[in-house]
Amino acid sequence: HYYACWKFRYDMLPLLRRAKEAGEDAKVLTVLGSGMGGEIDHNDLGLKNYTLAKATRAAQAYNDMMIE
Repeated sequence: HYYACWKFRYDMLPLLRRAKEAGEDAKVLTVLGSGMGGEIDHNDLGLKNYTLAKATRAAQAYNDMMIE
């Protein structure tokens, strides 16, 4: 899910840039628990010690970092 969102935005970048150059309001809005992510466990980036709560917090944190 996270990677699909990233890929979609990445593929949209050329279109967004062209729209902005044409004077259009070109933005991406993401709503995935913005600002609600937890700390990232750098020793378990692959979520091998998976829990639903841990995966949710990680996805929110990764999404925030991707948008920044």
